[in-house]
Amino acid sequence: MGTWVVWAFAAALYTVARHYELKYWFWMLESTCALISIPLQLFVVLEYTGSERWSTRRSLLLLYLPSLLFAGIALIASESLYTVEVHSGVEVLVGNELVRWLFVSYSFVVIFITLGVLFNWLLRAPAFRLPILLIMLGLILTVASTVVLDPQWLTVPPIQITVLLNNFIALSYFIALYNYRLLWVVPLARDTVISNMPYSLFVLDAEDRLVDFNPAAQSLPGLPGKLILRQTSSRALGNWWDKVAPLIGPEYVVQDLQIETNTGMQVFRVVSLPLRQPSGRRMGQALLLEDVTQARQEQQQWNQVLWAQATLQEREQLADELHDGLSQNLAFLNLQAQAAQIYLQSGQDESARSSLERLTEASGQIQEETRQLIDNLLSISLPAENFCTTLRRILAGFEEQTGLSIHLDLDGSESSEENIESCQLPPLVAVQLARIAQEALANVRKHAQDASQVRVELKKMDGQVSLLIEDDGSGFDPIASQAEGKHFGLQVMNQRAARIGGHLEISSTPERGTRIEVYVPLVTNG
Repeated sequence: MGTWVVWAFAAALYTVARHYELKYWFWMLESTCALISIPLQLFVVLEYTGSERWSTRRSLLLLYLPSLLFAGIALIASESLYTVEVHSGVEVLVGNELVRWLFVSYSFVVIFITLGVLFNWLLRAPAFRLPILLIMLGLILTVASTVVLDPQWLTVPPIQITVLLNNFIALSYFIALYNYRLLWVVPLARDTVISNMPYSLFVLDAEDRLVDFNPAAQSLPGLPGKLILRQTSSRALGNWWDKVAPLIGPEYVVQDLQIETNTGMQVFRVVSLPLRQPSGRRMGQALLLEDVTQARQEQQQWNQVLWAQATLQEREQLADELHDGLSQNLAFLNLQAQAAQIYLQSGQDESARSSLERLTEASGQIQEETRQLIDNLLSISLPAENFCTTLRRILAGFEEQTGLSIHLDLDGSESSEENIESCQLPPLVAVQLARIAQEALANVRKHAQDASQVRVELKKMDGQVSLLIEDDGSGFDPIASQAEGKHFGLQVMNQRAARIGGHLEISSTPERGTRIEVYVPLVTNG
């Protein structure tokens, strides 16, 4: 464009010059600029379209050889290059017939090569369709106008007509550069990514004809043949069309599809995107297909592993539930049965009757505890409800069994449970906290019969949730109990807290009650 400006400026000076010598030098400058600007356009197009391998020094020298020869001849034998003609009563300098024929032939050959490179790029880079068409239109208008217009109609020589016609090219470049951002990297990046991505991309117009596809789409299994633009989708995609046609519409759709191929059943993840104008009118559809067969197989295998792990973990948790209370009662039943047998064999009927009464009482207690254990396992319905609702139900059951009243504090708030932040917990955290609460209250029922009140506090702060259960019963010595292997329930609670990344703190003193608090960190990724 800078060369074109010098060219236009030389044409203006030629028009106002009065001496033939000045006119000649300005005419020679015009001609040289024309011979320089034409191959420059080709080099810009070659570089822009990624064809720099053709922009070598040798090709550069060959394209500029005409301008060098013209400048050399103009300096040595100026009279042989032009003639004086009269156009509308005005004498002007015009290149002789040979010069004009060589100039036009050279210009048209270079321009046609430029148009060919642009047309090839137009087919390969749909993201640049409008700016490329604009530049092609500017070149075509210039060539067509040069052929159609007769210099006799104007008072300027043909070389100046070409300057005027180059306004078309200047305007097309201006719009392409500034309105369509021809040199911006974003469209180029998108086109490069689409051309090299491993996913198949199909672009359909409003009539569901195939208007574009990327290289990966041509290797999609199950296609009936080679992809050809402007084909109907039913013909281009074959059996694929019957599967993707229901996904085409005004909404964004993602769905897995199965298709039988030569290698067996394959699974593809299909993304269907409606293409809309700014006005909202649907212009077509983009279909993105990704082969996820291996990923789905790996996911299925991983799910099986998780299922096996979950089964083992459930067994461990069930073993935790059948802890020392039930096992000790069963051992007590065994001892009482053996004692009753011995008493009967030795004729001690009264002692045998007493052992059988204790046996009956213990069996009823075991039955009740077993029923309570089953109820605990089945009573929690998370995540269908929030944690506070589940906690209230656990506390209500405890109050009904023991007659003790429980004071519940939820973040120190009187708001409804739906609005209390600590009530909204991840399901895994909520389940384990509920089990810990059940175990702690069971310990109160078994070991703190003299307690007069129980306090439960739930709060969330500093990225963690804490659950406190405190009673004013007889208490115990945690260190001594741990050394003696007692209070297996405390070990169960510690294990549950560890499963969700938390920890348990136990503080108790004989005759001063027991305080159990569990802290669990909450992370944003669950």
